[in-house]
Amino acid sequence: MVTFGNGLTGNTGRKLPAETEAGQGEQAKGTIMKKSTLIPIGVCALALFVAGCASNVQFVKIPNLQQRVEDPTKGRIYLIRPSVMGAAASLEVWDGKQHIGNTGSQSFLCWERPPGEAIISGREENVSTVPVWVQANEVYYIFQHLRVGWVQARNELEVIPAIEATKLLKKCKPPKPGKCEDHPECRQ
Repeated sequence: MVTFGNGLTGNTGRKLPAETEAGQGEQAKGTIMKKSTLIPIGVCALALFVAGCASNVQFVKIPNLQQRVEDPTKGRIYLIRPSVMGAAASLEVWDGKQHIGNTGSQSFLCWERPPGEAIISGREENVSTVPVWVQANEVYYIFQHLRVGWVQARNELEVIPAIEATKLLKKCKPPKPGKCEDHPECRQ
């Protein structure tokens, strides 16, 4: 019996430990124990997902970033990943069958390619693609959104306007040049 604030008494319906049948109290403790050990594991997994230092490396030539377009016969593509979420995740970026590089948090990749249809993809736990019709001497901006996946990060690509991209690029690090054969995550 419980006495409530209004002076009435009643039964809460909860069994006290002495009222439980033999063995149920131990089973309840085991359930609590399992939940209490899962919480620190989940917190550690989340910390690893949010922290770390994934490389921002580009395997194709990095054009002169001070120029709007280095080669006027080609179009320029920026793939921007401004998020700090998933800092330990290194996401692959492809232009058709060519591995362009990998993005880290608050980074971007930049490359130039001949005019025509380009299928740009981001790969990690999932593959997200966006088609871009590239024209000579034009610049295209793709935003790489990062989402929580089952095991690894998930990404989603979206073409964005230049005015939005310019603001995001100011918060991001440029790519480091690299050779595909020097990076285990590179697949050609």
